Amino acid sequence: MNKIKKTKNAVIYTRTSNLDRGGDYLANQKLVCQGYCRQKGIKVDKIFSDIGTPALNWKTRGLSNVVKYCKKNKPDILIVADMERLSRSVDDYKYLEGKLSKAGTVIYSVRETK
Repeated sequence: MNKIKKTKNAVIYTRTSNLDRGGDYLANQKLVCQGYCRQKGIKVDKIFSDIGTPALNWKTRGLSNVVKYCKKNKPDILIVADMERLSRSVDDYKYLEGKLSKAGTVIYSVRETK
């Protein structure tokens, strides 16, 4: 995982595969990520979410929108509460990481780096 040095802006991604947990679970992830950003002085440009989608591949609607946004707007960081919210597949994670690095965006997980 990449270390964050001097960063300016970020996007946040939240996801839940369970529709029943939806709102509260996404809200908790959002709070964790926003709290980290406030603590580190990072500006959040946009928040993306997927509800009711498993982390089987990176082509969920929310993640596809993240990639498009990062290509166009070049945020410094994509922040997730934990890596399982992003992907459970190493291959998909590496593919997504490659796509984002071309835009100059690094992936950062709040929980995995505490």
